Amino acid sequence: MKADAIKTFLVFIAFAAVVCAVLPGCSKVGEEETVGDNAGECYRQAVAYKQMERYPEAVRALNQAIRINPAYAKAYYCLGTVYVKMRRYPEAVEAFKQAISIKPDYTKAYYELGEAYNKLRRYGEAVEVFKRAVQIKPAYAKAHYGLGLAYLRLGDADSAMKEYDILDEIDGGRAGKLFNLIQDTAPGIKK
Repeated sequence: MKADAIKTFLVFIAFAAVVCAVLPGCSKVGEEETVGDNAGECYRQAVAYKQMERYPEAVRALNQAIRINPAYAKAYYCLGTVYVKMRRYPEAVEAFKQAISIKPDYTKAYYELGEAYNKLRRYGEAVEVFKRAVQIKPAYAKAHYGLGLAYLRLGDADSAMKEYDILDEIDGGRAGKLFNLIQDTAPGIKK
């Protein structure tokens, strides 16, 4: 079993190296090297680096993509997710905000921004962005769950329970997890 996992990993690494090598206009991102002059190529290379957990290289490739195309919302979003992986939450917040400023209905960016705010213990701000995500996409279960957690962290079990009620209609598994957390913090609350 372990040998299969190692073999799969090595095949993935070889594939990623080939993909990065054949992308026209892009080169490896090393200390003195640069990526290419096409934002899409740089973005694809960054995604490959992210999958290989080579986060500094992914950041450099994404920053290059953004320099080439400053209106590339998806690159800002991906940059935010890489910063989250690196636990650089303030930078993640800024990247997600940039993605949203370019694409105001970017629900995934709102969700990830809320998660980054939660990591920074900025729960009031998390509530606001999760609310925006569910306003845009009412059945967005992950955002309702995040909103419920943010409410709980603010000590607002009643509002968290309202999110549980909504979540119970769209994702019973997440609803159950949220309810258990509500019970842990406010044991008197009933379904």
